[in-house]
Amino acid sequence: MLAKVYLYQKNYQQAYALTNEIIQGRSGAYALYPNYADVWRTPGANSSESIFEIQTGVNAACNNSAVSIYTVCQGPRSGGRGGWADLGFGFNTPTQDLANAYEPNDVRRAGSIIFINPTAPAGQRSTGTVLWDGFRIPSKDSVEGLRYSYKAYHSRTREANCGNNDYLPKNVRILRYADVLLINAEAALQIGNTGAAATSLNLVRTRAGLPSIATPTLAQIWRERRVELALEQDRFFDLVRQESVQPGRIVPIFAAQGKTFTKGKNEIYPIPQAQIDLSGGQLTQNPGY
Repeated sequence: MLAKVYLYQKNYQQAYALTNEIIQGRSGAYALYPNYADVWRTPGANSSESIFEIQTGVNAACNNSAVSIYTVCQGPRSGGRGGWADLGFGFNTPTQDLANAYEPNDVRRAGSIIFINPTAPAGQRSTGTVLWDGFRIPSKDSVEGLRYSYKAYHSRTREANCGNNDYLPKNVRILRYADVLLINAEAALQIGNTGAAATSLNLVRTRAGLPSIATPTLAQIWRERRVELALEQDRFFDLVRQESVQPGRIVPIFAAQGKTFTKGKNEIYPIPQAQIDLSGGQLTQNPGY
């Protein structure tokens, strides 16, 4: 976590040094999990790739051992014809731009995004979308969106649960070894060590089924971060950080999705008024709010 802080502070030498301690650690405790899609399923929980993840479980209370609605809020939402047991509220949905960002044959695309098949033409039957556990989601005529987060999905039939969909016990992956490798690659590039940058970057690309890059650029490392860490609640903060490195980057990315980013304001959050009141005036509102 400190290495990631150093990356945000542009202290690349320290970020490189600390990530090297993890990568070259004699214990060999960390490694990329072989199957990317399984990182977010039961086999990948607390695996060799996990550095820090929020722990969950099943208990008699069935309401205090999981992250409330983490899975269900991101699940496919019914719409149109309906008539099926929908999986959630449809938040944090992948954009078409993200789907297009993956290179051909990148296994992370299918492991990250649930794609809803289009409605079949008149007279034909749609097979819908069948998930890894056999659960079938109908075609677009019964589902509100076209894409959903596969990383947030928790099987009701193949993985432990207590029957309450609001408290499905899915561990939340906060920091993975792949992130450490990409921090190392970016820091190495920034201090002029292109060879080390390529080594760390290509470990991630090899697992994804992609060819190596001999002399990576900063843009290529940033693209790798996007597709490797997609839908893991890291993208916004990464873009804010990248804007500080390459001014002018963030506004057009937001605009392409019909969103506004106001520099000097949206880099940080507003402070809740209740907290300002409780502080007795010690806290003041952030600029622009």
